Amino acid sequence: MSIDNLWIVGGIVSVPLLIFPLLALALIMERIVFLLQVKNKQPLNC
Repeated sequence: MSIDNLWIVGGIVSVPLLIFPLLALALIMERIVFLLQVKNKQPLNC
């Protein structure tokens, strides 16, 4: 039972550890694009 519990805990812990860096990278990329647009003073072409 202890081995199965370790697998369950490992799976629960590994999921946020994989998701959070992806969210952080997405936010950083969005911020970089925003700063570049403000720096170039180019309006968004929606």
